[in-house]
Amino acid sequence: MQIRLCLPVWLTDKARAEKAAIKEVIPDCDQFLCSFHVLQSFRRELNLANVEKGERERILQVLQQLVFANSETEYMALREDVTTSCHTYLKDNWDGIRGEWVSRQTSDKQICLGQPCLVSSSTTA
Repeated sequence: MQIRLCLPVWLTDKARAEKAAIKEVIPDCDQFLCSFHVLQSFRRELNLANVEKGERERILQVLQQLVFANSETEYMALREDVTTSCHTYLKDNWDGIRGEWVSRQTSDKQICLGQPCLVSSSTTA
């Protein structure tokens, strides 16, 4: 039996220190942001911005759709449905790294939930 280590993929939150440490230890590793943590960050920012509850829920629905957008076209169409203040927040904090958190853009990677993926295969001599 041969065991090989796949190129690891790590899910993290947006903590710079954590991302830098992973990059230093495993430079070839792909890093993506955990959808749960992305949505949690969106919720936190909306609460801090004192957005009215009804509007906050509407914006959160759109933001959740952004996370799970199936294409760049869908992502951009959804972005148009975001209010001006939220639009600026997304532009300044998230658009530039959307390849790390939009599910369609990360779906071709094997996500290993923070652990290296071990693949077992039998070999015959």
